[in-house]
Amino acid sequence: MINKNEEIEYELRKSVKEAEFQRRKKEQEVQRLKDDLIRKKREDAKKIRDAIVQAEQEEKELQRHLIKEKTKLDKVKELFYIKNYILYTYIL
Repeated sequence: MINKNEEIEYELRKSVKEAEFQRRKKEQEVQRLKDDLIRKKREDAKKIRDAIVQAEQEEKELQRHLIKEKTKLDKVKELFYIKNYILYTYIL
């Protein structure tokens, strides 16, 4: 009877020890996943900030180019109107 009780106690202790090992292992895995998620969020946030900065720079460059081309268009229009005026005054 004592051997049987000792065997049961041994098996229970062994089972508890294995359960504790599995719990620790899962806790470590969960913590690693939490850390991975935090790292991923930081990386993604940086990528988003960098993309926003890049997009804003590209928009500003396009805006500068648009202003430059609009200025050229305005000069061409002005020249057209002047030449057109001269032509009509010459004809009349």
